[in-house]
Amino acid sequence: NILSWSIWSCYISSFDWELSEGSCLIIQGEVIIKTKLETITISAGDFIIFLKGLKCHWQVIQPIKKHYTFT
Repeated sequence: NILSWSIWSCYISSFDWELSEGSCLIIQGEVIIKTKLETITISAGDFIIFLKGLKCHWQVIQPIKKHYTFT
């Protein structure tokens, strides 16, 4: 049940992040995520699965709020 997952939020910012394996559902906002291989934009309504050890750079361009879980 995604709605029972923890909530994380962040204001406009830019930072590097190494992620644990997990998933998230974006509730509001927009983020550009850059890895060595690609750049994607995620926004409200997107469901994302992160692989363990993913190293990326987050550029939060609209304050973000998401449900998330790590396995």
